[in-house]
Amino acid sequence: MDNDTLIQALRKKPSGKVVVVALLGIHGLFLIIIGLIAFFGGFVGVYEVSNGHATPGAIVAVLGAFLAWIFLLEGIVSCLCPRDCGRGSAGHSG
Repeated sequence: MDNDTLIQALRKKPSGKVVVVALLGIHGLFLIIIGLIAFFGGFVGVYEVSNGHATPGAIVAVLGAFLAWIFLLEGIVSCLCPRDCGRGSAGHSG
């Protein structure tokens, strides 16, 4: 590959599919990070509730641990989705 071809390839705008894949990947990583923070925050809430400090914040942290699984699973799905993006659904070519 000579320099002219390399420069033209670098100046080329990314297609819409590339942008969608990148955004889905970033979205997935963000959800995984938020889910992990909420999940480990739930351990703090369980510790507080088990020691008799059933404050509203501790109860919310316990409930947040359950909601964290939703964020984690959604983040994993969002990270895996870009691989299938653009292939089309069953029987359709994308």
